[in-house]
Amino acid sequence: MINKIILYILFVIPINCIADSLPDFKDETLSFFKTKFALQTFQINQFIDRFNFDEPIYYNKVPPSRKFNLTLLVNRKDTSLVNSKNLIEFINKVSEDTIHNLLSFTNDNLIAIINCDFIYREKVMPVQLKLKLNGNDFDGYSWRIIDVSSKLFEVKKDNKRNYINPMNNEIGFSELSKLFNSGDDIANVFKKDFLYDSMSSFRDYIKNKELVFKQIKLTQYHFSNVAGYSFNVDYFMRMDMNAGWLISDVSKD
Repeated sequence: MINKIILYILFVIPINCIADSLPDFKDETLSFFKTKFALQTFQINQFIDRFNFDEPIYYNKVPPSRKFNLTLLVNRKDTSLVNSKNLIEFINKVSEDTIHNLLSFTNDNLIAIINCDFIYREKVMPVQLKLKLNGNDFDGYSWRIIDVSSKLFEVKKDNKRNYINPMNNEIGFSELSKLFNSGDDIANVFKKDFLYDSMSSFRDYIKNKELVFKQIKLTQYHFSNVAGYSFNVDYFMRMDMNAGWLISDVSKD
């Protein structure tokens, strides 16, 4: 009995706080669950199934509404998110159109964001990778890296203007030796439409073993263009029913 009271305080009250911040939710309350694992979203696939209402969460033997299902996928610890206008409007719009507002790994609007640590010259170098599923139902799918970002790949602006004298060809382009050994940024001697490609640089660093993978620190999923909104899904590891893969941010497109 005491355990039930404690779980009611820790779990039902936070759910009701979300319900109070969303229209037409005050009549939907959640009774005590036999196990705290009933609502934890352990896998991102499970998050998608619950978001699409393919996996309804039953309580008191009554199937919940999709709108209620969506509130269970929100990080309730973030009160600013819970009470935000964007979240309220987003949940309402997703609930109104059950045909188009569906998630899938194969949709073009899903990006996985992976924050990693690499070792570069005996020091830790954070690198962020963005991945997207590529392929089709016939040939199959695979994750492909579509973007790489890190301080290592930032182009530093150098006020010193390096250039190759227009007459330097007469003496065998001797200025190239000085230019390449100066340690200065030589971007201004490239063609005007030169674009720095961080992915090519990353590939070369990995191939030459100048970057050595250490660990994945954080994984996040970004969904865009869902009912006119974008949102992030993060993993929250905690001893709570509101845990696992949850919506951490919502913004209007």
